[in-house]
Amino acid sequence: MYCSLVKELKKEIGIKEVDWLSITVCNKETNNIPISVTSDKVDEVYEKFKYTVYDSGCGMQEVVGTVVFKDGTWLERQECNGSEWWEHKVCPKKEDYLES
Repeated sequence: MYCSLVKELKKEIGIKEVDWLSITVCNKETNNIPISVTSDKVDEVYEKFKYTVYDSGCGMQEVVGTVVFKDGTWLERQECNGSEWWEHKVCPKKEDYLES
């Protein structure tokens, strides 16, 4: 299934405030040469990848990345057997691990 990277990022980010993000794409569109952007300006990343489409189904992983939000949570790119998705991560709290 082919996906627009920018459309997908906009959906995943929603209204959350981004602190910084780092995205790398490596696929047929880039002649298998990794194209990377790390920035605290979301629009800069959107501009760089505005025409990028990738296959999120089986095959090689085409998108690697991390989006860090100002609230301390982040999106992390996950992959299994070439299938790709974004996973929202929250730092665990120490209190959750202390014995009562």
